[in-house]
Amino acid sequence: MSFGALLFIYITKRVIVTPPFDSIDSLLSDTSYKIVAVKGSIQDIAFKVSQTLSFRKLRASKRTVIVPTIEEMFKLACAQGRVKYTPFYGEDEYKVIYPVECRLNPVGQSYFKIWIASGIVRNFKYKRTIDLGILRLKEIGLWDELMDRWLTKKVEHNKAQPEAIGINQISLVILMMCCGMIAALIILVIEKIVYAYKRKIT
Repeated sequence: MSFGALLFIYITKRVIVTPPFDSIDSLLSDTSYKIVAVKGSIQDIAFKVSQTLSFRKLRASKRTVIVPTIEEMFKLACAQGRVKYTPFYGEDEYKVIYPVECRLNPVGQSYFKIWIASGIVRNFKYKRTIDLGILRLKEIGLWDELMDRWLTKKVEHNKAQPEAIGINQISLVILMMCCGMIAALIILVIEKIVYAYKRKIT
């Protein structure tokens, strides 16, 4: 019975993490968090020059912290002090540089969209070899598989409500408990018969 109860607890246990804010406005009005960004980044520039209402409020509140390196940004975000910090950085950085000190969940919608391009310098010795290699990978379909495997999906904040527990999720526990009760009754009947038979012989 204790096994069934423990299993039932594990099945029904659901941990839902609700973020304390979902935008800069709710961060300023509902929490005391400070926003951390790396010096010279797009976020740092936006803090200084953006004329949107959210960033004007942020400048007026003076709740931004600019740090020299991304390591210091994560160090502040993962610190367990009285002052709480939240990092403000791009989705591409989130995919590549994920903090190992603590778990950070992306919150809210993106504020900027920019193009990121990569290229090869002119007259590079192995440019044709690289182009042919990429073409071959695309021809056999391996390029798409590599993209699906190694590139993470777009960061989206999941606002789905938890669903009610269905009977199919706990039917196995109920079935095991019923089987245990039936087995116990059968053993009880057998013990009664054996006891009555021994008593009759003696």
